[in-house]
Amino acid sequence: MKINIIIILLVFPLLALNNSNLNLTSLSKEASVDNEWKVYIDEYNKFKVSYPVGWTIKSGKGAFMCSKPESETEWLISVSKLDNKERIELLKGELFERTITEEKLIEIDGESCSYISYTVKLFPDRLYKELIFQTEDLYYQITDESGTKDEMFKNFYESFKLIK
Repeated sequence: MKINIIIILLVFPLLALNNSNLNLTSLSKEASVDNEWKVYIDEYNKFKVSYPVGWTIKSGKGAFMCSKPESETEWLISVSKLDNKERIELLKGELFERTITEEKLIEIDGESCSYISYTVKLFPDRLYKELIFQTEDLYYQITDESGTKDEMFKNFYESFKLIK
């Protein structure tokens, strides 16, 4: 069984708490960027992000996920209102014992963001990445669930833009 299936089975249903209408692109628009990437626009959660053409996407009120077919590569954006403290604590929660390999502050679309890469005891050869930041009213978490050292994830999170 692939690791990403385990993580998605554990994480993605939790992220959809209080968001019972998790549907394919239910709250989004898509626009073509070029032959290699498309833009996902989520007006409800006030962001847009580019993802590779041909990838599978799923979205709902509190989450956006894109995954490369027939691979372990999955990227996830989780969003919560700041007053939903229980959900934010759930998002911050550690499902596995982890060892942080890198932690730094970066900027995403003008917002200060914590970048964390880590391994988990259960799968020590896999490298996971997580970016966390908040605006005045929303908490965002961008995660690479694949555990690989894929540089495309950087293109993904650098394409993230807030809709004002």
